[in-house]
Amino acid sequence: MNYVSEGFILLFAIMLLAIFAQNRSVVYAVLIVFILKILRLDRAVVFLEAHGLRWSIIFLTAAVLAPFASDTISIRELATQFKTPLGITAIIMGAFSTYLARQGVTLLDSTPDIVPAMVIGTIIGISFFRGIPVGPLVSSGILAVIFAVYNMFR
Repeated sequence: MNYVSEGFILLFAIMLLAIFAQNRSVVYAVLIVFILKILRLDRAVVFLEAHGLRWSIIFLTAAVLAPFASDTISIRELATQFKTPLGITAIIMGAFSTYLARQGVTLLDSTPDIVPAMVIGTIIGISFFRGIPVGPLVSSGILAVIFAVYNMFR
């Protein structure tokens, strides 16, 4: 008997949505997961689920740091960022967004049943608003802060 899992159907639907929205990143991501699943590389899927986020953050951080290695950004240019309103705001927002991401990781770890809703919201954001898929951490962090404020006044 040929059995197609609910997860496979959901991934297929996500891929169709991504094709419709012309979002290659999501299509490629689904194809990677499909290939792992079709080849029965279940351990690789489990590894991806357990460590993929950490590795993606490492690669994203490396990409952000690459201009320092290529000398695209000088020490002088970096120092001027501490003197401009945009630069100071960027530093503050960078610190705040990492705080939100930490709150998001904590929320996702403590409330795993919220993960499907975050995934759906992320897919919508990627597919229709050309968002970047780092959204689940920050959006769940925003949710954690909003939920904490809500609980304070409840």
